Amino acid sequence: NIELGKNVNFAKNSYVYANDNGVLIIGDNFAMNNNSQLGAASGKIVIGNDCSIAPNCVLRASNHTFTSIEIPIREQGHTYGEIVVEDDVWIASNCVVTANTRIGKGSIIGAGSVVTKNVEPYSIMGGVPAKLIKKRFNT
Repeated sequence: NIELGKNVNFAKNSYVYANDNGVLIIGDNFAMNNNSQLGAASGKIVIGNDCSIAPNCVLRASNHTFTSIEIPIREQGHTYGEIVVEDDVWIASNCVVTANTRIGKGSIIGAGSVVTKNVEPYSIMGGVPAKLIKKRFNT
């Protein structure tokens, strides 16, 4: 369930998985640094070309279900979604990207950010939750 493009590099202690009918697609010229995770279990993660993920990042296409207070959270199952990272995106250290989000082309996700909503192309985002800091423009 994993499709890799050309020139794909994973550093030590990085994890990628697409079990339980999950799908993980990574484009060309991709690098993921130490201790990062791409978790597509039962969900879908698509990463475009020329993308970089720094150390200690988590992209996970699922989340715990927690609708009942009568049942322990760990027994309620999961909801599944999709993460799309378009071409030429840099996700800096210690970031989290949640299910059902799209990071637009040419964007930068600042260190320590949590992406919970779609990111427009050429955006620089930061914070928890991630918010627009500024747009990238040619000078």
